Amino acid sequence: MTLLKPWEAPAGFKWPYTERTCSGKQRRNYLGPQHLSGKFECFSFSPEKQGLYCKVCVLFGTPAARGIGPGQLVRTPLTHYQDLTSESSGSLTNHLKQLYHITNTERAGIFRKQFAAGVDVADIQDKAAASERDNNRRVLMRLLRCIEHMGRLGQPLRGHRDSGQPPAGGAAPAYEQGAFRATLQLMADCGDQTIQRHLAKAGRNATYISPHIQNELIGCVDAVMKDAVVREVQAAEFFSLLADETTDISSKEQLSVCLRYVQPDSSCVRERLLWFEEVPDLTGAGLASQLLGVLAKHNIDKDKMVGQGYDGAAAMSGKERGVQHHISKEVPTAAYTHCMSHVLNLCLVKATEVKELRAAVAIMNAVTNFFNESNKRLLTLQAGIAEKCPESSRSRLKKRCETRWVENQEATEVFKELMPAVTHALTSPNQDFLQALDSVTDAVEVLQSLREDSEKFHSLFDGVEEAVGDVPMPRWAKVASTRNNCAREYYRINVYLAFIDTCLGQINERFRSHLSRGVRLSALLPTVCTKSRTSFEELRPAVDMYSRLLDCSSDQVEAEFRLWQKRWLRCEAHERPRTVLEALAEARTAGSFPVIARLLHIFATLPVTTATSERSFSALKRLKTYLRSTLTEDRLNGLAMLYVHRDIPLDGDEAISALIEALESEESVLARGDVDIVENAGLKLVVEGETVCEDRFPRPVAAER
Repeated sequence: MTLLKPWEAPAGFKWPYTERTCSGKQRRNYLGPQHLSGKFECFSFSPEKQGLYCKVCVLFGTPAARGIGPGQLVRTPLTHYQDLTSESSGSLTNHLKQLYHITNTERAGIFRKQFAAGVDVADIQDKAAASERDNNRRVLMRLLRCIEHMGRLGQPLRGHRDSGQPPAGGAAPAYEQGAFRATLQLMADCGDQTIQRHLAKAGRNATYISPHIQNELIGCVDAVMKDAVVREVQAAEFFSLLADETTDISSKEQLSVCLRYVQPDSSCVRERLLWFEEVPDLTGAGLASQLLGVLAKHNIDKDKMVGQGYDGAAAMSGKERGVQHHISKEVPTAAYTHCMSHVLNLCLVKATEVKELRAAVAIMNAVTNFFNESNKRLLTLQAGIAEKCPESSRSRLKKRCETRWVENQEATEVFKELMPAVTHALTSPNQDFLQALDSVTDAVEVLQSLREDSEKFHSLFDGVEEAVGDVPMPRWAKVASTRNNCAREYYRINVYLAFIDTCLGQINERFRSHLSRGVRLSALLPTVCTKSRTSFEELRPAVDMYSRLLDCSSDQVEAEFRLWQKRWLRCEAHERPRTVLEALAEARTAGSFPVIARLLHIFATLPVTTATSERSFSALKRLKTYLRSTLTEDRLNGLAMLYVHRDIPLDGDEAISALIEALESEESVLARGDVDIVENAGLKLVVEGETVCEDRFPRPVAAER
């Protein structure tokens, strides 16, 4: 088959024909030279296949995917010669009118000109392949950035009908096809010529906007961003594991796996979401196995784990069968920490079991529900607010949450001064273990001062009387064992002091284990080690626990600790670091305290709360909504990485290279042949699992990726 001159029949050649029956008579339709010359010179006869082919479409065309696209004259020969040249239904005439044939004819014309000018054919092929590869990488980059933009905003990509050819630029917006296609159309309408050409001229098998390609791109984005997180964790050396479990909109149990570590370059504590994992086994052993499996899957060394933080559920915190028990058996250095925010919440819930407070909360809930459950009553309330409280910015009562005291602080005046500061401090990722314990100690001191300050109670009680009038003594169903002379004294003893005493008792009891662990490592802080009674014996339990990670003897640690202590004794009090991160930065800068630096690194890595896991549930709720309840696990994780880690930049070139590797691997949906593809970004041509014309699309070397 020759491009530059028509096919010529050899001497004595017998032209093929097609027989058909017409009006009872046998008729023959012959193929002749007139069908291969003039305007039909692009067609050529193949003696081997005994049929006609279009030379320009075979040589310059884009092969089809799964039979969609050019068939006869391109992929298969034309062997029926009944009607070839009629204007309305001729096979050859209709082929000449096809858009893909016109495009291929233009390519053939360019080739002829370059060949006539003496340009080497191999150079032409290489330049054409490179040009096509660069163009399609530009297309993939724009598609990738579109997916990134929508993923960062948490927007859904797909629509009610998102299959078939995309609408070209200038066409009516096809919003029912989903936000992804609509955004591409908007880009084309706003002058993006790369997208304009792609939507207008790309073959149906190479639009790269199908759900399959979306999943491939999202998977590559997920891999690239997870690699960035894993590299940070590996560089940090030590990490803590944070995990929590929730039920999503499709009633699946989702385990949120997060990591806490110290960035070595900035000495900043990071808490990152790593993975959402569907949980089939909710036992402690099953959850622990899945958590360790996630670490192994991402090439994170579990032996570098120094802490694990969960809530107080039995499956997580159980000492015999909980997750913390099973992981501690595998990694003895992974000390368990009960989330301090959950502990604080348990203290407050227990404190509100005072009978009068429980009754007050029930009344608040009833009144809130009374107004919020009826639009009529809500309008009446809003009219009253406009009349009685015009300066208020509130338009409705806030519903209380039984498990989240941050939500209750506006509805419960008792904690308006105490709760905001404590909860903000305990949910900050940069909070270290010692700072959290200091916050708890401060809370205890505030409660003690409130207990001893009678004026505070009197001001609260005066505010109540101003709002509701005289407060009467409660009625008793039996003879009181103690007598209070007035309502003020009764509520001070039985409500105010009872609540504070319960809070103090619960905090001292529930934070006892946290305090004991914090005291062990707090001796490293310059503000503590310079005290006269501080000795190495206070630090010894922590040294024994983490001896495997320190890789030195206890005597070496003691000698380095004494030098560290002497250094800060020579400094003024205001020059000594007060936080773990400040002390860690000083130890690293000095360079002569490697063991102290490692211990401080471990101290800063210890988990404080599981607030990051809780926050990831908010992202899960926004991503996996009622209308997106069939979101697959891989797609969910990719979109979650984009949405949660907005501060991690996405390397588009790395993601496209990952896509090329995925297309070459057996695990790829596209490489398995589910959606056959012409690799236009630098791969060989694949149609139905069979290599076709590999020399036209050479496999790229590493530098080309």
